[in-house]
Amino acid sequence: MQSQKSVSIKKIAELAGCCPATVSNVLNNARYSSKEIRKKVLDICKQLNYKPNLSARNLRTGRTYTIGLMFNKVSANIFENSFYLELLDALQHRLSELNYDLLLTEFRTNDAQNELPRVLCRRKVDGLILLGGMPLKLIEVLKKSDENLLLLDSVNENIDSITSDGFSASVQIVEHLHSLGHKTIAYFAYDYEDANTQLRISGFIKSTEKLGIKTSVHKFENAIVASENLQKILNGTNPPTAIMCVNDNMAFALISEAKKLRIDVPKDLSIVGFDGISLTKTSSPTISTAVVDIRKIAIMGADSIIERINTPNAPIKKIMLPVEFSCGQSSGKVAK
Repeated sequence: MQSQKSVSIKKIAELAGCCPATVSNVLNNARYSSKEIRKKVLDICKQLNYKPNLSARNLRTGRTYTIGLMFNKVSANIFENSFYLELLDALQHRLSELNYDLLLTEFRTNDAQNELPRVLCRRKVDGLILLGGMPLKLIEVLKKSDENLLLLDSVNENIDSITSDGFSASVQIVEHLHSLGHKTIAYFAYDYEDANTQLRISGFIKSTEKLGIKTSVHKFENAIVASENLQKILNGTNPPTAIMCVNDNMAFALISEAKKLRIDVPKDLSIVGFDGISLTKTSSPTISTAVVDIRKIAIMGADSIIERINTPNAPIKKIMLPVEFSCGQSSGKVAK
C-alpha cells in the first residue's frame, strides 16, 4: 500500500483514466460525474489509502463539508422513534459516501422567533436538513436567509421536501380493514400538528366516509398515554373493532397493552401501524403496517441537499414516495 504522501490527484487520475479535474469533482462532489467513473475514482482512493486534506479543501472551496440536521423532539424524536433512528443511520452512511459529515442540532422554541439556528449563524454547515414537522415560522425565517434547505419526512411548498405518500397508504389500510368486515375504526395519533400526520388522517377520513365506516380520531401526548386510554375507548359508545395508528411505535404500545387487558389481537381487535420499522417483523403478533422505504428516503435526502448546495437556484423539488401495505398478523376478520 502506498503512503498518503506519495499519492496525488494526478496519480489517481492516471489510474482512473480521467483528468485531475474529474477526480477533484468526485472527491468534492462539485459537479456531476457518472456512476462508473465515480466508483472507479473512489475505489482507487481506497486502494491507495488516499484521504484528501480537509483543511486545504475547505479553505479552497469555502465549504465546511458538513450538513446540519435539525430535529424536533416533539414530532421527530431520534432517540425514541425507531423510524428516525433507522433513517438517521442510512442518511449518515450516504453522506459519508459523499464525503460529508452530519451535525445534529435540536429545535428549540427560540429558533422560531426570527432567529437563525446557531449552526447557521456560525457558518458550521453548508446545508440544513429539517427532520419531521417544523413550525411554519421557523421555515419562513430559514427561507428568507437563503440557506440550502431540505425538509425530510414532511412537506412544505416553499422548500425542497421528501416524504412518503401517507394519504394513499391510509386509503390502502382502510380498504384492507373494510375487506375484513370492520365497520367501526378508530385512528390514534399524536397531539401535535405536522403535514405528514395530516396527510395520513386525511386519507383515513376520506376513505372511511366513502365506504360508510364509523370513525373516531384520538390524539395523545405519546404512545404510553395512548395505551393507557385503550380500555376506556374500547368500553365507550360504538367501540372500534380496529385501530389505525399513526406509526408502528404506537401500534406496538397498543398491542402490548391489549395483552395486559387479555384482548386477543387480531381476534378481538385489529391494530395496524405505519412506517414498516424492523420491530413490526419481530413483534408478536407481527404488525400489519404501511412500509416506508426508509433507506430510499435517506439516500434521496442526502443526494438532494448536496444537489441544492451545488445548484442553489434550481427549482424547488417536492418528492412523495409510494408506500406498500404489508399484512402482518395484527389485523384479521371481525369476530362474529
